[in-house]
Amino acid sequence: MDAAGNRQPITGEIRTAYDSKGRIIVLFGTGSYHLAGDNQVGSNPQVQSLYGVLDSGVVVSGRTQLLKQEIIYEGLIGDNRIRVTTDNSLQPSDKGWYLDLQWSTARGGTGPRGELVDSGPVLKIGQMFIATKIPSADPCSAGGTSFVLSLNYESGARLAGGVFDFNGDGKFTEDDLADVPKTDANGNPITEKIVGSGIGYGQGFTNLGQGSIFNGEQPSGGDGGGGGGGGGGNDTALLPV
Repeated sequence: MDAAGNRQPITGEIRTAYDSKGRIIVLFGTGSYHLAGDNQVGSNPQVQSLYGVLDSGVVVSGRTQLLKQEIIYEGLIGDNRIRVTTDNSLQPSDKGWYLDLQWSTARGGTGPRGELVDSGPVLKIGQMFIATKIPSADPCSAGGTSFVLSLNYESGARLAGGVFDFNGDGKFTEDDLADVPKTDANGNPITEKIVGSGIGYGQGFTNLGQGSIFNGEQPSGGDGGGGGGGGGGNDTALLPV
């Protein structure tokens, strides 16, 4: 359910994996893009989310029992959109995590834009790759835009190292980091260089299936599970297209 307690549709595949303690974690996103009207964003769209919920046999009563991750910045490196999310740490009492698909106005962002997920994540070495859809605000226009996100699937946190080659030079360097505005201890505006969690694609929707920008390999064992805890190796590159 969303922050207001409203149900969120799940229309994409659900994946499971083992965390670093051998527990099963269920990974999915919410949203719908197959019903009449799903392509119409409206002025106040419902916020959809990504979830990683521990399957421990105990009922999870709501998102208050989950670790909150957030989108904290979106900007450009060259012509490519970069998205930065939090790296909050999972606590023993947390029964999983969630990340709302909006850069909130409280964080200096645009607020909800109708972003959703209607496909399953791709899991690889502790990482979760997932593609989102942002339908065009003009219902007469076809398609929309997308983000591809890469997160630590155990906690939903951003990864410590680079995954996306934002400037397209074929390598990961400081030039692929976002300059995120913040304030220092004295209240002065500064910027901090932070690894991006997602890259935006602006020409129609992006997917992670066969023949797409990412040809993912599911870990062996379980339903897309097995292998890997929370670290998240960085041996996979998604290059801007």
